[in-house]
Amino acid sequence: MPDVHGTDRLVVHPVPDGLPRNAAFSVKAIRPAATGTRCPSCGPAPGPVDERTGAAVVRSSSVACLDFTGTVQVEVTSSKGAIASARIRPLSYGIPYEVSGDTVGFVLTEPRDLSVEADLHDNLHLHANPY
Repeated sequence: MPDVHGTDRLVVHPVPDGLPRNAAFSVKAIRPAATGTRCPSCGPAPGPVDERTGAAVVRSSSVACLDFTGTVQVEVTSSKGAIASARIRPLSYGIPYEVSGDTVGFVLTEPRDLSVEADLHDNLHLHANPY
């Protein structure tokens, strides 16, 4: 939905009380011609379960939420250091991104629910909602 005031808007959501924080990623959302806003993330730890044995490999996962109109640049930084490979899912969105050291950067112009993968097993679920 276009912003009737002609400006980009951005709201980041805090992690609700009682949910664990996850420091695996830091997320920064940047409006054009503005300074960035840190977007906190929480961290459930889901993992695939072997249906035959019940064994599970628990992998770290993070969740961050923001609301915006217009354009927002997003920077997702891994606390583990340099990122060798990255993906933004769903792949069907075709969101272009750049990896620079420990950071995956991309631009959103419309709301999206995304999974930003760093080195296959670490991911951040980003809920970028309409303002």
